[in-house]
Amino acid sequence: CRTFFVQEYPRFMYAGWLSPLINLDATLDVSIHISPLDSSDSAKKLRGKSTQIESTLVMNAEKGLVRDPKLEATYQDVEDLRERLSVGISKLFHTSFYLTVYAKTPEALDDTTNIIESLLGEQMIVTKPCILQMEQGLNSVLRFWILKQ
Repeated sequence: CRTFFVQEYPRFMYAGWLSPLINLDATLDVSIHISPLDSSDSAKKLRGKSTQIESTLVMNAEKGLVRDPKLEATYQDVEDLRERLSVGISKLFHTSFYLTVYAKTPEALDDTTNIIESLLGEQMIVTKPCILQMEQGLNSVLRFWILKQ
């Protein structure tokens, strides 16, 4: 087996984004952990992040570097989220997504892994294998499995 975690999500996710994995002819366990974050702490962190991104944009402009649309979009997203948090429209959550793939041979595991990474990569979802923390990654998925038994 091999366990992965999602390191980076796209800017927007659409309904049915998990369908390609669910419909895949492979044995796998999926675990999603969601917990709310404190709004005041989140607002402080977002203020710091906003300042950091803004200064990066200014420094890049002073250096004459080509504008970075992704960084500009991130700045706009952070500012929008700060505003929505401050008026109580939105709430932030910490989300962890783990995926464990099972196969009978190492070759089959590699093939299935490549398919899954490709399916998620097409949606701009970046996954990483739990290399140095394999046991903790597997336990994250198994903990959910044990709870539903």
